[in-house]
Amino acid sequence: MKRLTALVLAICLSFMPFAAVWGGTASASSSSTARQMIFDDRSTFEVNQDFAMGGAYRAEYVSLSTEADHTTGEGKSLKMANRAFLYNRVKLEHMFSEADLGRTFTVTAWVYSRDQAAPALSIGTYGAAGTAYATAPAAYTVANVQPNTWTQLVLQYEHKDKNVTQLGIDQKNGDAVTVASTLFMDDITITPSDQFLPFETRVTKEGRRPIPVVADTGKGYNDLIFYDRVFEEEPDTETKDPDTMFNELPPGRVIKDQDDLIGASVTGPEYGQLEVVPATGMPFTTAWQATVSTVPENPWGYQLVLDNMQEGVDYTAGDQMLLVFYMRTLETSKEDGTGMVQTIVEMDAPPNSKALAENVITLAGQGWLKVYLPFTAKAGYPRLCIRLGYQLQTVEFGGYELINYEDQVTFDELPSSSVMKTTDGRGVFNKNQAWRIDAWNRIEQIRKGDIHVVVRDQNGNPVEGAQVDVNMAEHEFKWGTAINANMLGNSGVNERYRAAVAALFNSAVLESEHKWIPYETNPQRAMDLVNGAGSLGLKSVRGHTLIWDRSFPNGWTPNSSIPQDLAEMLAQDDTTGLENRIKGHFASILQAAPPVVDEWDVLNETISNNAMRAKYGNIIIKDWFQWARDEAPQAKLYLNETGIIGLNPSRLATFKVILNSMVANQVDFDGIGIQGHIGDNFTDMEDVYADMMEIAAYGKEMKITEFDMGAAISQDREYESSFTRDMMIMAYSMENMTGFFMWGFNSGMHWLDNAPVLNSDWTLKASGGQYLDLVYNKWWTDESGATGADGTYSTRGFYGDYDVTVTVNGTTKTVQFPLYKGQTNTVEIMLEE
Repeated sequence: MKRLTALVLAICLSFMPFAAVWGGTASASSSSTARQMIFDDRSTFEVNQDFAMGGAYRAEYVSLSTEADHTTGEGKSLKMANRAFLYNRVKLEHMFSEADLGRTFTVTAWVYSRDQAAPALSIGTYGAAGTAYATAPAAYTVANVQPNTWTQLVLQYEHKDKNVTQLGIDQKNGDAVTVASTLFMDDITITPSDQFLPFETRVTKEGRRPIPVVADTGKGYNDLIFYDRVFEEEPDTETKDPDTMFNELPPGRVIKDQDDLIGASVTGPEYGQLEVVPATGMPFTTAWQATVSTVPENPWGYQLVLDNMQEGVDYTAGDQMLLVFYMRTLETSKEDGTGMVQTIVEMDAPPNSKALAENVITLAGQGWLKVYLPFTAKAGYPRLCIRLGYQLQTVEFGGYELINYEDQVTFDELPSSSVMKTTDGRGVFNKNQAWRIDAWNRIEQIRKGDIHVVVRDQNGNPVEGAQVDVNMAEHEFKWGTAINANMLGNSGVNERYRAAVAALFNSAVLESEHKWIPYETNPQRAMDLVNGAGSLGLKSVRGHTLIWDRSFPNGWTPNSSIPQDLAEMLAQDDTTGLENRIKGHFASILQAAPPVVDEWDVLNETISNNAMRAKYGNIIIKDWFQWARDEAPQAKLYLNETGIIGLNPSRLATFKVILNSMVANQVDFDGIGIQGHIGDNFTDMEDVYADMMEIAAYGKEMKITEFDMGAAISQDREYESSFTRDMMIMAYSMENMTGFFMWGFNSGMHWLDNAPVLNSDWTLKASGGQYLDLVYNKWWTDESGATGADGTYSTRGFYGDYDVTVTVNGTTKTVQFPLYKGQTNTVEIMLEE
């Protein structure tokens, strides 16, 4: 990650005034730039100079460490070892000063807990010893974190008291019942609210939204942003696959088996259903089928618990252990099509520290995965669990064996596998990929048109030598984001949110407020958001969504998509009631929508939701689209689906069955929405493109409607950035595609805490840099020249809205000119006396 490391160092150098501050030798200034501490550039970190102690904690337990690093994976972080109490605290000195009074800051810090069961960690703002805030913070935030996982804490803080100068970390309130014995802290950023956006903007014409100012780094393919990444050209012949490694192991002692799994007890049975089902074609005859129908507050609220291992009989400390079992996912609510459980070997008393805590992830429709999970036995760690409560899902697992190899093998000789991946991800780093080069060439052909500017004098004669400036002001293509209630209100955060939406996007979709229940509860809120988007200069708002065909096998539960009375009508087979209720809802929401809401997801996620279709057949889809057409004849009507590109061929095949039935039934629909939640899967872009082409064959409009990536995969920021670039290129190169929407843009306001453009502290992500470079540089047209003898200046530009300015003898005239595909591409400008 050479380029990322260089970027981080450059950032640190740009904050040099604060490097001295955090070294304890100067006072904080009122600079509007973000302040950042990454620890990589520190060789010492001294008590009473760089940090202070709190909560009866000892300074010798605090150190700079290379054991865990968030910045690059190879640097340093601040380590807090030997913590014995929740209130053991470290407070970093000189983080705020009197010069900061009256200012509001976004404070972010990445924290890491080793071998702990999701402890609640806190950051807060403190004062020095003897002040009112020495032990009680002026402000703090708490978050539960998973063990051995970097987690970001975000604190909004208004600096009101000059005695508050420190930033501290401990465990406070929340679910803090488990003491985290070892903590790490890294990548601290303090961003003042007056650093509004991480890029400059410019205004084109009154009434139009501001446009980001992006450096012209070149327009061609060779100018795309790539990262240096070295891969082995050939597979490492010394690396064996897990099955081969397992088959080469000496005989071990099986201490738990399939019978122990089937005999396990269930914690939280109210959250779902567990049953033993037959397993065919497998080396085991039965398996557990676990359905999660209600997600518990914590995933361990719903789990299988096997009988404890017996220390001294089943194992002794230091034994090399291997857990082997098979798992598959049948259904999941997760957008990327994955199901997940977590396998646990832990202490059977607080603090329930872990010898093994491994997520096992499989992709729906891709069959059984054999899982190998090695660990080293520890004294006092006998408890065996399988946590189930991560999401709505149905998974199966069987063939369970817990094998003790004692001291016959080393840990490194044991196989390990837990996640089903479709690719190693290296394709996004290869600049010479044929698909990308072809796509780039297609963009030149399908997204650009010739522009002819004809300049005439007041008598209609051509003017030679007139200076012509052709400046793009907006894309025809819809670049959009999901928006939410942060659009409303008058706080600094709301103001910044609106500014970012206006500068980054020309279109939007409401995150929740157009869904059935939120809309019926508060239709004015949806209207306010739509009007807010329009006031920012956005040209289009997607309506999401008119109906989900959700089922409730265990009875209706509160949700955003299906009201209780509708579910009850379905259960009672009240077809008249269903029709009237759905038509009434459609009429209510569609008649109230202003013209800026120019398209609707009529039906959403139909693969996994088919309560009414299962009873009445796919023909009812025709009714739903017709009722929508009756109420909104000018709007584009979409079918919106998730998990159908690059991840799961069987899911795409199922989606095509639904599309085929819609075509056969002559359903009146205009577009197909591909959500694009990639999740934590390494996805081959060539597979994505192949799947997109199968969908394009239906001849409908297409959009990426909800693009984002998982928080785990984004730990490799260069991969996330490169995949975002490739996803945008692929979409923009397809003629059917009319828009690319993200499901949120700021990670601090995102359902996965990982949005594509901005970090939670409003700094620009690497993937956000790709977005700006493509949309506002590579695919943006600003051209100038002079008219010829015929009074014409010609150039070529991306389809969109333009300001065309003509200058003759110091006099200028500007006209607005739409260059849209299939429309006129000539503008005549008549000079006035």
